[in-house]
Amino acid sequence: FASQYLPATVPLAEQGRATKGAADGLLAKAYLYQEKWGQAKAQCEAVINSGYYGLEYKVIAMGPGIGTSAETKDYLQSVLVSSRAQMVIDADAINLIATHAQLKEQLPKNTILTPHPKEFERLVGSWKNESEKLDRLTDFCQKHHVICLLKGAHTVMAMPDGKLWFNSSGNPGMATAGSGDVLTGIIGGLLAKGYSPKEASLLGVYAHGFAADIKIQALSQPYLLASDIIKGLNSVWKTMEK
Repeated sequence: FASQYLPATVPLAEQGRATKGAADGLLAKAYLYQEKWGQAKAQCEAVINSGYYGLEYKVIAMGPGIGTSAETKDYLQSVLVSSRAQMVIDADAINLIATHAQLKEQLPKNTILTPHPKEFERLVGSWKNESEKLDRLTDFCQKHHVICLLKGAHTVMAMPDGKLWFNSSGNPGMATAGSGDVLTGIIGGLLAKGYSPKEASLLGVYAHGFAADIKIQALSQPYLLASDIIKGLNSVWKTMEK
């Protein structure tokens, strides 16, 4: 509505001063604009405070940087309960699910979770060895009918049917801030393009690691940044197209 109420050219009198009529008109429009802005702001706040926005998104990727406040937990719960979108959940959203048991039961089928080992431990508890960790991973996915991508040196991708896949791409340089957020975005993008949750998970994890492998051909691993992985994706897709 801004374009409707913001004034354009103001007529000027002698010595560059605005005419009284123009000034009065400008003031009236300013008051009207302020009133409309106040109404719009109140409407936006009401929508935000209500939780789930009610918009029919096909894909929702959430978690990185959202925090773990009570308000965020309520919003996350409203999304899990109300939205029919395919979801990718990471970071703080996983931590909230781990600390509020009822959220685990509200995960939609085929939701994709992308925890690192510590986040996964918060979800299922600790384990004594690698075999027990994989058992817990399989059990969690079968019980809640979700896909879980347990990030690590060889990311393990667990499906709702109990099958495990192990990724072969990637390198230690990927242990850098924001790398996991990039994975969340890649998978969300693949889902939006129409790939199934399983396909998006397998392809996304491999492409994520492959992009990092391409970039360390010119960069030392300790200097790899999350943004470098993003820059490597074009080469990944070009290679896969051949």
